[in-house]
Parts: sequence; structure tokens; C-alpha cells
Amino acid sequence: MLHFVRTILILPFLTAQSSCAEPLVPSGKFVGQLKLKKDAECTFPGPWQVQERFGYIDESGTGWLTVKGDCTDGASIPQWAQPFVGGPMTLRYLPAAVLHDHYSKSVRPVYGWLQTQRMFHDVLLDSHVEPELAAILYAAVLIGSKKWIVRLQGTPCDIGEVCVRRYGMVAVYESEPEIYDTRAFKTQFDKAIAQIKADGATGEPAVEAIVREITGSTIYLDTLSGVIAPDFVPIATE
Repeated sequence: MLHFVRTILILPFLTAQSSCAEPLVPSGKFVGQLKLKKDAECTFPGPWQVQERFGYIDESGTGWLTVKGDCTDGASIPQWAQPFVGGPMTLRYLPAAVLHDHYSKSVRPVYGWLQTQRMFHDVLLDSHVEPELAAILYAAVLIGSKKWIVRLQGTPCDIGEVCVRRYGMVAVYESEPEIYDTRAFKTQFDKAIAQIKADGATGEPAVEAIVREITGSTIYLDTLSGVIAPDFVPIATE
């Protein structure tokens, strides 16, 4: 049951075993209740503040947690898309949106970009969002969300062209801002929606293939861990 208490929005405890007519592929588990309250101290990314710990454990056992005091704007859905996708505070989107905000809008994200987007899709399905709609929302974050990658750089060796010493490694963080409010996003998202509907595409590999074709192959879609390491050439010890 959903409760409105003054300005507090409470979503019930959700589990992957909850009754639902839709076949769900992910088998993750929610932990705790998602409680949101409007708070004047929340300015980025939005005015809603998380009131207590809420988390999700995906099927690989990876834990995703948002904590009391986190701020969110709900789902990042442009106004022009809301009539057919839904608004930022659509209840079924909120668990995915709040967790996605925590892990994608921090200064230094702790998980890889693609891993974080896939978590968003999994949480949508475990929140009983229809597969086609989850696919459309997944395409939206793949196209429009902030992107990041970590490149490991090392000290070049004096042999060969691709030899890098294993010590002296440094991690270089690179990112691109979100583009939801741009014409480029609208054009690419419209194409993705049309292709998803035409193909009946659902599931992460199918949606990622569509987005890759529309946007061009990128390091973000090709790197699940979010870390790019240089090639190492073994050095003979004898």
C-alpha cells in the first residue's frame, strides 16, 4: 500500500517474489522501505529526500544502497516524453530512479557506468514495470544519462610498443554530462522507441544493440566494469 503522510511518500517493502502477472527475469531482492519527503535542503538532483536506508541486491549478489539524506528528482524524464512514458514521480519507477540517482549522480561513481544502467533496468522489472516499458526507459538512460569511465595508466617500458610496467599505475576518471534536455537526446530516443516497438525488443542485450546502432559504438557500452586497463606484455625472467 502507498501512503501519503503530509509531504512524505512511502513505498511498501518490495520483493522479487511479490505477485505479478508479468514474467520477471531478474530475481533481485529489495531491502527496507523507500520513504521520500520534500526537503528544502535538497537542491541537487531534486527536492525529494530519502528518509531511511533502502536497497536492492541483484541476482549476482551485488548490493545497491541509498541512505537517509540522499536527494533525488525521481526519474529523469523530459517533459515532452511524460505523456507517453510517465512523470518523474511515477511510483513504479521510483525504486530504480532513486538508486540510479545515488550511483550515477555522485561526484565519483563506485560502479561501472553500464553496470549501473543494468541495475536500473533490473530494478524496473522487479518493480513490476512491463518489459517493453522497462526497455524504453532503459534506452533512455543509456542515451541520456551521465557517463563515466576509468582509464588505468602506467609507466611505459623501454621494450616494444604496448609494454606497460605494473607499478606506478594511476586511475584517470573521465565523464560526459547527461543530455536529457538536448535535441540530440530527443532524436536518438525517438529512434530507440520506434525500433524497440518494431522489434518487440526487451532485455538488456537487445536494447543495448539498438542504442549502439543509433549512437555509434562507444567505450561506455562496451565496458561493463567501467575500467579500461592498458595491455601488458609479459617480460621474460630468464
